[in-house]
Amino acid sequence: MKFLQFFTHRKGLPPVDFSPSPQYLHLPLQRRGRMLWCCLLWSVLTASFGAVVTMLARALETVLLRPFPLPHELGVWAAIIPPVGAVAVILLLRRWPRARILADLLLLAAAMPVGVESPAMRLGATGLLRPHFSEAEKEWLLICGVAAGFTGALGTPVAAVVCTLSFISARRPLPVILAATIGKAVHYGITGQPLVWPFGELHTALPALPVFILLGMLTGLTAALAIHAVWALRLLTARMRSYWWPVAGAAVVGLIAWYRPDAYGQGYERAALILSVHNITLSLLISMSMYKLIAFAAAKGTGMQGSVISPLLLTGAAFGLLTALLLQLCFPSVPIHPPVAALVGAAAMLAGTTRCWLLAIVLPLEISGRLDAVLPVVLAGLAGYAVSAPVLTKHTPAQCGKD
Repeated sequence: MKFLQFFTHRKGLPPVDFSPSPQYLHLPLQRRGRMLWCCLLWSVLTASFGAVVTMLARALETVLLRPFPLPHELGVWAAIIPPVGAVAVILLLRRWPRARILADLLLLAAAMPVGVESPAMRLGATGLLRPHFSEAEKEWLLICGVAAGFTGALGTPVAAVVCTLSFISARRPLPVILAATIGKAVHYGITGQPLVWPFGELHTALPALPVFILLGMLTGLTAALAIHAVWALRLLTARMRSYWWPVAGAAVVGLIAWYRPDAYGQGYERAALILSVHNITLSLLISMSMYKLIAFAAAKGTGMQGSVISPLLLTGAAFGLLTALLLQLCFPSVPIHPPVAALVGAAAMLAGTTRCWLLAIVLPLEISGRLDAVLPVVLAGLAGYAVSAPVLTKHTPAQCGKD
């Protein structure tokens, strides 16, 4: 059976860089009672791991930036840390190929553009490797672990269900929904935050809807260009095979962080400024949008592992706000609310790059908790998805190498 939305996310970047082996899917399940308890425990474990990793990633970024009153005082360390982390990851994986969870954690610590949800989702995917379980039971562990890990990291159960059913398996929605619900409870119990991106009051004027659609189209076009860059780099690295290509990508990330210090790290502290539109500068928006997108393309194009969801959300929010400022100059009479523009940019960027429009629409709305912005987000997300389709060539991930 084809996966849900199979024809909608082709030619895009997959949100996760792992996929189940086909023989594990769609087999009859025995011992349902025993498996239910195992899935509950596995969901709690992966969700707890995701919530803890999210808190540690934010704390680490705060600790690293706290000794420096100004971002540029990081100096050359901003350029050194990402390549050193990439070298450590390569050496680790060559010695222990299955240590990809630890590799994700090292990449996060090295300020690489890796989604904070990646370690927990990868931990959930290790359900396929559990001994003493049948193939059908391993499938249940896989989908429950991925959904719970996603929710534990980002606190978005509906988006976790959409992502799991779209890219893992659409045959078993009930355990996915149960695992996502458990993940939400665990996320709130550990972090104490019901929303990852808390927003204030939003204003969505109807006259601004055409402008938001135009913003989504521009963001989708930019996302398609980013996909072109990633596939071009993967073609180059596939022709000249080497274990050390990710170090070159990490060097690009480090040089960008050294040249534009605001682009260093995952950007959680600066994301709060972007979403609240307080003390924000044009330089910050350029760093968090254009330079972050270049760093992301360099990292993924050279084979760096990790999820793409969180980096694309932050980059899209900054790009949407930056584009909204330019569009406001072109249409001064149209009221463009900046937080809505940030949500619209996040949805369009995610839709244009992953080509999964449903996840791109649901995730920004759920992560912000602002359902009153559903109309501009839906329209802009669909616009970004539609614009990116004609721009993309016939290159596919299989032709351009794998992570």
